[in-house]
Amino acid sequence: MLDDVDDIGDLGYDAGRAPDPTEWLQLDESLKAVAVEQHHESLGDHADTPDAHMHAQMHVIVENQVAGGEFPEVEATLERLCRAGVARHDAIHAIGSVLAGAVARILKERTAFDHAAVVRALDALAPDDWRSTPSP
Repeated sequence: MLDDVDDIGDLGYDAGRAPDPTEWLQLDESLKAVAVEQHHESLGDHADTPDAHMHAQMHVIVENQVAGGEFPEVEATLERLCRAGVARHDAIHAIGSVLAGAVARILKERTAFDHAAVVRALDALAPDDWRSTPSP
């Protein structure tokens, strides 16, 4: 599992660009999370993240959904936000916030995944709320 950490350099994860879907989906989940954590460390982002591992896991979930195409609304939302000037990395955070909220509801309310509610929440993501810099 994590014995393959040397292979992470070959992945070169960068939240600013989509990983190759085939390569990404073939990677072990633990390696994906380590790659995401290393990327954030290279950006100096970990100081502001209360739980770097959980943060990395949310990136992995979003990237898996985009690469796998099983939840097309996630990819459509990513594309919509990026077209509106949101950095890809910030768009992943926006989508991750919706998915984290859905997981929290499932755990708190002991209910099933509400696909329609998640789609509505993804549609409600406003680009202005997620841009690193204001739009012109």
